[in-house]
Amino acid sequence: MSHKVDPSSSIDRYSINVMPFTNVCRNMNCQGQSLDIVFSRTGHIANLNSMEPCSIYTSTCRHCKCVYGPSSILDSHNNQRIITTQSIQDIDYVYFSGDLVYSRHLLAMFSNSLTHAHTTFQGFAESYISTLVDLDANQTSIYSANTFGKRLEIVWLYYELSRFIFVTSCETSISFPKSFQPEARRIFIEQNLPFIFHIFTVFWSNHRMLNGIKCKEKLCSRVMLIDGHQKCQRIICQFENLINMNHPEMGPVVQGCPYAPNRKKKNEKGNVIRTFTHSDQSVFYCSHHAKYVDMTKNGEQHHTNQYEEANKIDQQTIAELNNEDMCNVYRSDIRTDQKNRSFGLLVTFLSCNVAVSFTESIKSEGCRRVTDHLLTMLKSGANLPDVLFYDNACALRLH
Repeated sequence: MSHKVDPSSSIDRYSINVMPFTNVCRNMNCQGQSLDIVFSRTGHIANLNSMEPCSIYTSTCRHCKCVYGPSSILDSHNNQRIITTQSIQDIDYVYFSGDLVYSRHLLAMFSNSLTHAHTTFQGFAESYISTLVDLDANQTSIYSANTFGKRLEIVWLYYELSRFIFVTSCETSISFPKSFQPEARRIFIEQNLPFIFHIFTVFWSNHRMLNGIKCKEKLCSRVMLIDGHQKCQRIICQFENLINMNHPEMGPVVQGCPYAPNRKKKNEKGNVIRTFTHSDQSVFYCSHHAKYVDMTKNGEQHHTNQYEEANKIDQQTIAELNNEDMCNVYRSDIRTDQKNRSFGLLVTFLSCNVAVSFTESIKSEGCRRVTDHLLTMLKSGANLPDVLFYDNACALRLH
């Protein structure tokens, strides 16, 4: 919620005031306690083609001490940031912390740039700041592209993840970590991934039931297609002794470690403060498994019985298939250096080009991993068509 007020007022720093989204506490124990609205700080609003100064206000509940901002509630006791449907619905400006306020239109522009032009946060930030300078040669950049991009990433994730959950579920509030830096973000997403995956696959596998969909009726949700996409592969930890038992009827499935290996660390000035020698094996492992490998003899991995069983099942599956039925993605030529790489994504599409599920392929795509992908969708409540297209469907059917 934003309000234009009289610039001559003694309490208004600038003509645009970014105000808390409500003036009463939503905590049930506070029984509609009125909030004390106070000036918090000055800031800048990032609009589509300009940046303009503003005043940011917050309000605090006298009873529960929660701080209400323009787009969220800060619960310091639990170290959480709560976003509600009311706090981000029909707002002009999005603000969570710091001195940068984002126009809703700017966030919408980035979302479309990401979807249609594959724009990165850093690339969008550089383009945006360069545009501001081109439009006004006398304007000096208030923020560097690096700073603007990192802040945009946090705000956009808060905003769009909240909107996604509110649209696809019955939730009316979400409790995020107070800080959404990479480590806190990773923990939050991992803890909530089953729920996020559930609402994603249920919503899109039933999208034909929505009013106003743009799909052609004859094509919508008639068949599904599963395919691997290797362009989004990334470097991952070399530790292989990890399996999943998501589906007991399948037995153990080799998964591998999905985390990135150790990287060189730099300080704020960009100087390297941690390096690795050529013989240092920890460069190939994530921080957790690097410690484990260092403790083992000669840095060798000790495989568990479940890992050996999963590998045995994989090899039996390969041996039972004729060469003509062999899945054409059992290959090792994707690795061109010592570092371990993932195999991209396994994605399920409907005939109307709607993606209903995706799984990162830490290991090579094969029939057992495709089966795991399908079972995960079905157990999550996906409504799938009866017809499946897959480039090795004959082997998958036998499997």
